[in-house]
Amino acid sequence: MEVVYTETNAVCQDCGTEFTAKVYNVLGHQFPQRYCRECSAKLIEQERLAGEATRQAEIATIRRKWRENCGIGLRYMSSDFSTFKTDRPGNIAEIYRMCLEYADQFPIDYDVYRKRTGNAYGSLLLSSVGVWGNGKTHLVSAITHRIIDRWNGENIACPVRFISEPDIYDRIQQTYSYSYEEREKKLSEQEIIHQLCRVRLLIIDDLGKVPRRDMDFVRRTMFNVINRRYDALLPVVITTNKNAEGLRDYLGNSADQATLDRLFEMTEGMRLQVKGTSYRRERK
Repeated sequence: MEVVYTETNAVCQDCGTEFTAKVYNVLGHQFPQRYCRECSAKLIEQERLAGEATRQAEIATIRRKWRENCGIGLRYMSSDFSTFKTDRPGNIAEIYRMCLEYADQFPIDYDVYRKRTGNAYGSLLLSSVGVWGNGKTHLVSAITHRIIDRWNGENIACPVRFISEPDIYDRIQQTYSYSYEEREKKLSEQEIIHQLCRVRLLIIDDLGKVPRRDMDFVRRTMFNVINRRYDALLPVVITTNKNAEGLRDYLGNSADQATLDRLFEMTEGMRLQVKGTSYRRERK
């Protein structure tokens, strides 16, 4: 449809300046310009800024919900990179730098990255042997916060899930005692595993920290999670106080090291040993 207009002298309803206004004629109705060029541009910019402010408020709301539901405990809800102290003994500053780089480079829209590259984004293993409380959980919490904070409105689900290894087993074993009614409402073992295996980045804290009687269950569960993520080109971040030999004994045995082999391939070049004193004791 051709747009027809005439021109007339008018006064800007914003600044009061006289200007030549266009009067558009559409289907017998007239729509005159009410603002001069400068005021029209200013109003358009104001509308753009107002729309952007609304969008950022919506993004902030979603980020907050993701943070509350991604698995981080209340103690670490404010544990980001800005609150991590690097001026401590050992290699803490270097580990901090590598974790920050890992979080900053993680592809938020991971499905696009995976299809484009055909590769998995690297996995990360943070270990410290003989020392507890030196900041590993703080660092992986900071990775979680950083990734959530980098999300800027893409149409995706929360890209990261944070869970401790004991919580994985506790959640699964709770399903064994569900009543019929609870089975209808709560996640099954298969659904719990499926959640862990499809999220873009899975962070498992404290691998091997809590001794368990049924090691067959532990090894079967961890193989299921690691293998499925390995096959799907999905990364994992893990913290542990075990060295390579300890992980070999924990995740398998001399005859079956499939889980460790996959984990080591996934974390090649990113197996970081955290050296330093206990941060918790220093604060006391």
